[in-house]
Amino acid sequence: MKSWRPSIYERDGWQCKMPVCLCPDGRAIDPGLRGTDSLWAPSLDHVVPRSADGSNSQGNLRAAHRRCNMADAAIS
Repeated sequence: MKSWRPSIYERDGWQCKMPVCLCPDGRAIDPGLRGTDSLWAPSLDHVVPRSADGSNSQGNLRAAHRRCNMADAAIS
C-alpha cells in the first residue's frame, strides 16, 4: 500500500476528501508534513472500512488529513 500513497495523493490533488474536513486552513494537505505527528499530516482513509471488508485497493482509498481521518473513525 505504501507505494500507492503518492499516486493517491496526486490523484486527489493533495486535498482532503473526507466528507467533513476539520482543518481550519481548508482542504489542502501539506506534503511537507509527511512523516510528522501533525494532526494535519497526510493520511489515507478507507472509503469502505476494513472492518466492513473494505480493501486496500486504490479505488477504496482517499487522501485525508490525519485529524479528519481519526474523527471519521471515531464516528464509525
